[in-house]
Amino acid sequence: MLTIVTCLSGSGQGTCISGDCINGNGTYEFPSGSVFEGSFRDGKMVKGDFRFVNGDVYSGSFLNNRFHGQGVYQYKKSGNTFKGLYEHGEKISGTFTYNDGSSYAGAFKNHKKDGRGKLITSSGKVFDGFWEADMFIGIEPGNSVQTYAVIVGVADYKHFRPGTGDLRFTVTDAQKFNNFLQSPQGGRVPASNIKLLLNSQATHASILEAGRQMFAKADENDRIVFFFSGHGSETGFLPYDVNNRGNPMLEHDQVKALFAASKASAKLIFADACHSGSIRKEVTTSAPADVLASLGIKSTLPQSNRRNVAIMLSSAGDQISFEYPSINQGVFSYYLIDGLSGAADKNHDNLITIAETYYYVRDNTYNFVRENVGYTQTPVLFGNFDKEMIIAVY
Repeated sequence: MLTIVTCLSGSGQGTCISGDCINGNGTYEFPSGSVFEGSFRDGKMVKGDFRFVNGDVYSGSFLNNRFHGQGVYQYKKSGNTFKGLYEHGEKISGTFTYNDGSSYAGAFKNHKKDGRGKLITSSGKVFDGFWEADMFIGIEPGNSVQTYAVIVGVADYKHFRPGTGDLRFTVTDAQKFNNFLQSPQGGRVPASNIKLLLNSQATHASILEAGRQMFAKADENDRIVFFFSGHGSETGFLPYDVNNRGNPMLEHDQVKALFAASKASAKLIFADACHSGSIRKEVTTSAPADVLASLGIKSTLPQSNRRNVAIMLSSAGDQISFEYPSINQGVFSYYLIDGLSGAADKNHDNLITIAETYYYVRDNTYNFVRENVGYTQTPVLFGNFDKEMIIAVY
């Protein structure tokens, strides 16, 4: 949040509209159009209301023209409110209430949840423990969550000629997802925790080997991620070396076996491929197509002894997944990364849940393909997971 550091005395800094803006009570307008009304000492704000041009309002104490001491900050656009302690312009501790009724009470650092704190969601779910840069890390301090990922992008297939099977933007999809994971929003995943396989690197054998090696590193506090962008069929994903007879195929069961062997507490699959939704055919589940409408909650914390397994796919089993020149990506991948980077944050709590991600990706992918291509592409989500599982922060 903006820190006020402007000196009130001197020319060209603003205007004292009324009262005593040196030692007393007055109203002062800054060059930006923001206005402070309250008490002054030696030309500096002491206590009062600071109204920003964007409609935000801070009411509380100041030191050297910075938020300092007890204060309340009301966010006009989001409707969120923070009430607590500031030091030199930074939130230290307090309660942040979100517009959907959820709230966080605890410590902050660099304006993010950091330290001991409790988040209660609008549905009553509780995340009580330790936080690091807005990420919940568990009930014990120092229990940092690691992410291990295998990212695959195949555009130039070994046995397909351009125009008869090759794709255009799948490698871009994979590279952008790789960049996202290494970004602050993606958790700053170290490059050593990611295996990126592009085109000729993404053979059937190399994908399976990468999965075995990477996912074996995860313990019960960690999460694993498999991302695939390329051709798909009703039985699996097509690796670089697949031939015209469909061999070797990266079978859906082979990907599931990699996940089943891992100790990770959170397991995510994202696939941008035609017919990718057919992976559900081998899953024993009573959940309907819109799984979030009736899915039972399987855990109370993102990192628990129970398993969170979420599989988000670009299209239903009988549908084609589209890539589009104007966005230079697969449509699903484009909205997936956009949503995880912040656009899916419906309640403006700086935490992206699996539910928020799915609804954002589903609606935008469906609308984009229908309007620009004239076809139907509906992303699907299924698995056993807490729909409020946090998968990104920003």
